[in-house]
Amino acid sequence: MHVQREILIKASKDKIKEVLIDFKQMVLWSPWNIIEPDATMIFNDKQSEVGAFQEWDGALIGAGSTELIKIDENKIDCDIVFKKPFKSKAKFSFILEEVDDQIKVIWSMDSSLPWYMFFFTKMMSAMIGMDYDKGLRMLKEYIETGKILSKLEIDANSNLEDISYIGIKNEIDIQNIGETMKNDFKALIDFAINNNLLKEDTKYFSIYNKFDIVKQEISYIAAIQVDEDIKIPENFLKSKIKQTKAIKVRHTGAYENLGNAWSLAMMYPRAKKLKINKKPMGYEFYLNSPNDTEKENLVCDIFVSLK
Repeated sequence: MHVQREILIKASKDKIKEVLIDFKQMVLWSPWNIIEPDATMIFNDKQSEVGAFQEWDGALIGAGSTELIKIDENKIDCDIVFKKPFKSKAKFSFILEEVDDQIKVIWSMDSSLPWYMFFFTKMMSAMIGMDYDKGLRMLKEYIETGKILSKLEIDANSNLEDISYIGIKNEIDIQNIGETMKNDFKALIDFAINNNLLKEDTKYFSIYNKFDIVKQEISYIAAIQVDEDIKIPENFLKSKIKQTKAIKVRHTGAYENLGNAWSLAMMYPRAKKLKINKKPMGYEFYLNSPNDTEKENLVCDIFVSLK
């Protein structure tokens, strides 16, 4: 199984390498460690040199170890051993390429799944690829700004209240969701303003019905709370969220990092053996507006309903 992702970072090659060969810094931008920062982390005294070793053990992220085995001018090689939730080995590398005044960081991994999991290959490749995308975005933030714009808080005993809403349903490639969803909310808000439907406590949210990890396609409803019974345009819909128990993950930071909150919302019930409703797969509530809020202060609540 081969997985590869890349990103451009505006920094010197030496600065990027300094971060990549230090496992104690790696956990700061790791797409797994941010989900479970309290997981046990053990480091040897050889950080930033060949032989550097890291071991982790967590309830959500499993257990394993990573070793730095080679450092070249433009490439860093590591071995990784997974112990939980299943045993396997892999090799991953960071390749650094100069592109104009930036450095392209390529993160790749080669591994093999246990023979009895061969039918998971495509899904596992897609899932790891998504994790690599999340990690590279945070690596870029960390190197370029010195901080990560993603903070997670979980409430495993929350409630999702009854909410009547109007919405626009869409199915789209995940890469294009940002602009498409922005246009959907603009249409909804313009309609609400023209009909005097907006209130000070109006809720703005998205309902995610389906996400095809392999094809990277998503089905969602962009929605705003509307309690009044009003005639709507043909491309709109009216419906209601019914009260339910739920896991809530609050994400504070850039919308580009919301995938971290979704990962926690999905991994927590799996690890704690809680049963969740798969339809819809979850809800995303926006507590402040990206139009007048700095990225680091954006707040969004992810809800996954429980059975």
